[in-house]
Amino acid sequence: MGPDDADPRTVSLMHSLSGENEVGVYDPKALDPGRYTLKYVYRIHPEVVHDDEVGYVSLEFDGSHLNYNDARISVEGAGEVVNYFPHTLSLDHVERNGTLILTGSLPEDKALRIDVLLENGALTGFEGFLTSGKEVKAEAYSEYEAYVSQHCSAPS
Repeated sequence: MGPDDADPRTVSLMHSLSGENEVGVYDPKALDPGRYTLKYVYRIHPEVVHDDEVGYVSLEFDGSHLNYNDARISVEGAGEVVNYFPHTLSLDHVERNGTLILTGSLPEDKALRIDVLLENGALTGFEGFLTSGKEVKAEAYSEYEAYVSQHCSAPS
């Protein structure tokens, strides 16, 4: 059944229960109690802020009312990555065969975010929305340093 075949009341209910761009599972007859494993693969077209030196992409997945038991983010073309900034400090990260891979788990209500600085050459043919900026690299480092100092400071 596709979205055009769904009962309008069911569609209305789904819209009322979900956030913008949220994905999930719904059965109007109710799901049986138990554990369900889901796998989502996204092809995204993010905004890329760039200047003459680098491009900057910020990817964030909302964690409202859900936890990520086995999260994995893969960034292909790691050879063109100048640097990356995991705003979810609990994730493990490794570069393997030209792909940057972040894995781990997150508790409920914790967003999953990574920012990536790319060489300008990586933007050729990039499927995203290009926006011109100034001092993009310096801004990215400054923002991440502020994030780390706020979230990693020693307790008083």
